[in-house]
Parts: sequence; structure tokens; C-alpha cells
Amino acid sequence: MRLFIFFLLAGWLLSGCANKVAPTGGTKDILPPTVVSVSPPQRSLNLTSGKIVITFDEYVQLKDINKQLVISPIISPPPRIYVLKKSVVIELPDSLRSNTTYTINFGNAIADNNEGNPLPQYHYTFSTGTFIDSLKVTGKILNAETGKPEKGSLALLYKSTIADSSLLKIPPDYFTRSSDEGNFVIENIRDGKYKLFGLVDKSNNYLLDPKDEFAGFEILPVDPKDSLNFEIRVAKQPAEKQLAKGSSIDEAGKLITAFTKPVTQLSWKFITDEPDEIIREKSVNNDTIIFYCLPAQSDSVKIAWYENEILIDTVLYKKARVAGSSSTAAKNNSAAWKSDPAQGGSLKGDSHPIIKWSAPVIAFDTLKIQLWKDSVQLPVSVSFLDSIQTQMQLTGTWSEGIYTLKLLPAAITDFFSRSNDSVVVTFTVPGERSIGTISYKLNSLVRANYILQLVNDKDEVIRQRFNSGVSEGTFEMVEPGIYRLRLITDNNNNHIWDAGDVRKGVQPEEIDYHFEKLTVRANWEVETTWNR
Repeated sequence: MRLFIFFLLAGWLLSGCANKVAPTGGTKDILPPTVVSVSPPQRSLNLTSGKIVITFDEYVQLKDINKQLVISPIISPPPRIYVLKKSVVIELPDSLRSNTTYTINFGNAIADNNEGNPLPQYHYTFSTGTFIDSLKVTGKILNAETGKPEKGSLALLYKSTIADSSLLKIPPDYFTRSSDEGNFVIENIRDGKYKLFGLVDKSNNYLLDPKDEFAGFEILPVDPKDSLNFEIRVAKQPAEKQLAKGSSIDEAGKLITAFTKPVTQLSWKFITDEPDEIIREKSVNNDTIIFYCLPAQSDSVKIAWYENEILIDTVLYKKARVAGSSSTAAKNNSAAWKSDPAQGGSLKGDSHPIIKWSAPVIAFDTLKIQLWKDSVQLPVSVSFLDSIQTQMQLTGTWSEGIYTLKLLPAAITDFFSRSNDSVVVTFTVPGERSIGTISYKLNSLVRANYILQLVNDKDEVIRQRFNSGVSEGTFEMVEPGIYRLRLITDNNNNHIWDAGDVRKGVQPEEIDYHFEKLTVRANWEVETTWNR
């Protein structure tokens, strides 16, 4: 009997210890908190101040509320919102508008206290008047350049009576945030006509800061009764004022000035000693100006800049502290350069090697410019892609293999009377077996001014063609990868995409993407037809 009791106690103890070491536990809580009461109730009328208490079946928390919470229209000063045990409390200020419907949307901010399970898109609606406004506006916000959804961006409505000069400079009448797919719904809107905008609000103040924010707009007035689905294309906005945002002396005599937006009717005056000779270069976007000056100033140059004869900025130029060139920097009296392709790189299809000189070339000796394949010297011709002769293109006949481009010492002389040291660039031309081809056909009338671009899966431009007027063609020597075609309507025929200007009522230039993804494999030809 004693032996039996001993084994019984031992089994009981072992069972208890085992339970402590490896408890079975229960099912993990994956459910969001449940609302059990709301006071005052949802869709209350004549609510002008006081507290709103939303009580749940468990203890809750507020997560990331600064980004999740949307109160439309905006309440200023904002209500105080906090957690009290199992309740979320909203203390309303006494500054609410009369006869207005408000919606407080918590997004995914309300979550249970233990597992953090969110209660998705919970919102509370009330009116300071005698009825709830019930109209809504729906749509989608897209990046104008890539066509991809802009998640978490703002859709904003302004009463059509607001002056255009005030738009995006004052808080909107109604607003909401877009979903991960870019979709938006602005609810509980009063009857009337509105102006609709999209805004990527990085500063989180519901206002447009052109320095680094994207915006777009619907051209026509919006009537919520029409039940239309709007598409807003947002793009980086130009600066409001023209200023010099950056300046430097890249090397002696080379003055670089970057402006906040493209320049028009530009003039200047040297406050320090004026050079005897200047060659001017503009960037493709016309927002950066480079002066090549003789005599070659090296530090502390001051220029006053004017646009339309109005002073916009006075700029002091200092010598750059960091030398810059991916290939070679100007040393002593040697001309600086960099090459495309870079040393050891591959020549891109439909292209020729380019040497970019840091200053305009004023003379060159073709006998000192050589192209070699293996031990055989090949013919090569020299031309320049720009009027001031900084981009030297070497044209030859290319086939699979390794090439060496040589510029013997003193092959060129630049604006500063510098010659080059020995230049040697080795590059590869890939064979047909390692690359592919894309043939395309556009089955519709293309506008007179357009840019056809081949972009990769990162939306980087790989090739482009301007206003060819031809509805079919081929991109040859394309590296294996995934690509798409896109077509830009180039309204002003400047060969670049223009992002528009919300303040001036100018839409971004239209970009159409071909829906088909083009998978290029080695030694393959891909054919595609685009019915536009």
C-alpha cells in the first residue's frame, strides 16, 4: 500500500512539473476589439462640444495615431483623444463649425492591448446641425510619371468659391487618405461644387510645400451627386520662387549654378571682376547653368542673377571642396574626362562610346584618336553631341568582342588650354547570343510630338525615341530583363516629360503605359503590338 501511494504521489508531482515546463496555453487572440457602447451614439445631431466615449470589450491602445487619424473637415484646435481603460475618449473643442457633418476616422489606430490586433477603419460621424450630410466623392491617386498608386496620400476638396490663389495654401473643406491601392472615399459631404486635389503631404500639414511634395488636380468642378470616379495624377511641383539653390566653382574657371526651377529670360552681372570670355552651358531641364570663364577664376566670385530684368539672387561662388569625376579629375594642366561606357563596361545597344570633357574642346587631332579590337586598329570618326563640344562621340562599326579606345597625349585641347594625358578605355560589345531584341507596333494614330520610352522594372529609362512619326520599330541589343513601353505626349516638344504646375492649372504631360510586360531573354526576339 505504501509503495502504491509513493508511485501515485511521484506521478502527480512529475505531471505538475511537466505542466510548468511546457504549458499548453490557449488559442492565440487574433480578433480585434469589439465596440460595446458609444456615447453619444453614432450619427448624433446638434453635437457642438463635450466628450465622445467609445467603449470596447477589452483594454485597448492607440497606435501610430498621428499618421492613422483623419478628421474631416479639420477641427482646429484638434480634439484631445486618449485611452481610459477599455474606452477611447474624444474631447471636442468648442470651435466646431455650425451645421457641419464631421467624420473622425481612426484608420488602424485602435488595437487591443495584449496582441495589438487593430480594429480596421473605425470611424465616428456626427453633425453640429440637424442632419447628416450623405454625399461622397471617390477616386484614385496615381503617380503621374510611373502610373503606380500613391498610398497614404491626401484627397482634398475645396469649395469652388475659394480663390485659386488660396488653394493648397489653406486647410481643405474635406479630405481623406488613400489606401494602399491609391483608392480614396471622401464621405459625408455637403451638397455643392468643389475643387478636387491630390497631395503627397510629407510635411503632414495639409498644405502644399513645393520644395519636395507631389500634387495634382481634377480640371473640372466636382459635384458629389454625379457619382463619378476620379483619377488624380500627382507629380513633383516646381518651386514657387526662382532662386539659386546651389553654386560652386567645380574647377578653376568653371562656375555651376543650380536654380529652383527652369530659367527664362535670364541675365547676369559679375560683381567681382568680369571675365574676358564666357561659354555658357544649360542642363537638359534648363535649371542649371554652367559658365566656362577666361581668365579662370578659382575662388570667391560673385554674380547677380536677373530674370525678366528683376533681381532674383546674388550668389557667391567658392571652390568646391570635393573633387569630382568618376574617371579622372583635372590635375595640374591636364583636361578632365569620364567615359560611357566606363572602364570595363559594356556598350549599350543603339549607342556609341562617349567621352565627356569637363570643359569645351576647342581643337582635336584625329590621328591621335584610335580604336582597337584585339591587335587590329579600326576606323573611327569623331563628332560632338552638343554645341559647346563637351560630349565627344566616337562612331564605329561594332560587333561582339572587346574594344580599346585610345587617345594619345595632346589629342584634344580644351577651353582652358589644357591637353589630355593618355586616355585608355576598354569596353565590351555583347554578342547576339547574350542579348535580345524588342520589336513594337503601335496600332493607332500617334500625336505629332511624343516620346516613346523603353523602361525596366524599376521604371528607369533604357531607350527612347523622339517624334519619329513611325508606328513601328525595333530596340536592338537589349539586355535580358523585364521591360515595358510607355508613351509621353510631349506637348511643348522639348524632349522631356513636364510635370505640370498645380498653381497655374497645368496638368502633367500624359504618360501611357503598355499593359504588357516584355520579358527579354538572351538570343530572343520579343514582338508586341500596342492598340492605343
